[in-house]
Amino acid sequence: MNKTALDIAIIETGEDFFNLIDQKTNTIATTYLGGEFEVDPSGNIAWGLINDDVGYIFIGTMEGYGTNFNDELSTLNNALDVVMSDLEASGISKLILDLRFNDGG
Repeated sequence: MNKTALDIAIIETGEDFFNLIDQKTNTIATTYLGGEFEVDPSGNIAWGLINDDVGYIFIGTMEGYGTNFNDELSTLNNALDVVMSDLEASGISKLILDLRFNDGG
């Protein structure tokens, strides 16, 4: 069954919601990134090239990078530095930052 924007707004928690996120991110990874992308060690951030000019970053959550706030912030910053350095080395001039399924905080 296909989900609509209304379905997404209604579903706040539960397996259906997470299955929907997986479907959307898999579509992005295969359709727009051609199946070639990187994922940080936590599995929370994925990135790749849509084309030679456009980079793409998906951030599912910014939590779970440490045992306390300072450690988490430092580790997250390091992870984002790796992502940005990789994309910068690719020579992109445009960037899509996808936070649609980020749980906020």
